[in-house]
Amino acid sequence: MSGRYRQLMDGDKVLVPQRKYLKIACCDCNLVHIVQLKIRGASVLYRSWRHNKSTAALRRYAKVNK
Repeated sequence: MSGRYRQLMDGDKVLVPQRKYLKIACCDCNLVHIVQLKIRGASVLYRSWRHNKSTAALRRYAKVNK
């Protein structure tokens, strides 16, 4: 796994600043997603999408380092 992504275990908490994005990479398939969380009153808005450029780069890195 690349040094740009911190390894998380099940149940680990992550502090996400408001109006900021969080990049998450899957350790099994090396798929990278951008996650955005916003707090609106008593609700939390969650939005995520795949980051194709980072996914391709991470998969190339994983393939070379096997």
